[in-house]
Amino acid sequence: GLLALFFSKGGLAFVGTTTSYYSDAGDPGTTSVDGWSRRGGVNEVWGTIRGGAGNGLFNSTTSHIVLFLASATTNQWAEIDRARFGFDTSAIGDTDTISSATCNIYGGSDAGADPQSNLPNVNVYGSTNFGSNTALANADYENRGTVAWCDTPIAKSGWSTAGYNAFAFNATGLSGVNKTGVTNISALNANYDVANVAPTWSSGQYTYFDCFFADNTGTTSDPYLSVTYSAIVAIKSIP
Repeated sequence: GLLALFFSKGGLAFVGTTTSYYSDAGDPGTTSVDGWSRRGGVNEVWGTIRGGAGNGLFNSTTSHIVLFLASATTNQWAEIDRARFGFDTSAIGDTDTISSATCNIYGGSDAGADPQSNLPNVNVYGSTNFGSNTALANADYENRGTVAWCDTPIAKSGWSTAGYNAFAFNATGLSGVNKTGVTNISALNANYDVANVAPTWSSGQYTYFDCFFADNTGTTSDPYLSVTYSAIVAIKSIP
């Protein structure tokens, strides 16, 4: 990370640093994990599929991060997908002060479909309910966060397919960074899934965002969490 030291003549010094924390590849990961879970293969109204139990997960994929798929039955739905990203931030330390943080997700080469012009967006949410820090589970679908950690969702029209999409944390997000463990983040569609508003339906049509997970070949597109934090340390008087 980038290190800066500010000190006065004796007393206390403020040591600041910015560090990037990456998701682990594989399931289970070493300290964290990323991927996506879903409720799929069903034929349900929006409120039911949104509030139902997860029944599938994908842990080694570069596919979409959020999706909704319409069934063949009018105004009913076959699938919703939700993504999860974990970052081991335990090196920060419990007494340190976090001043800023950004979750960075690299967009895939496919911008994704939006056949009904629903104009979906995506945002990041915290969650402390995941059963494991290192492995995905079907229950991740239900255990997603519900309070946004970024004030500005990214619209589909603004989703980068050749670079990182940055979600700058608000005060809730900053307080949610786990300074002694793993910070788990949900990436969700905000204006339909989180808001519990049914999108415009069309038989068999799907809408999604595309991104890369840590299991993608190489490391240049891995998701990461950038955190700027500072510690207060005692120093001796300097003549």
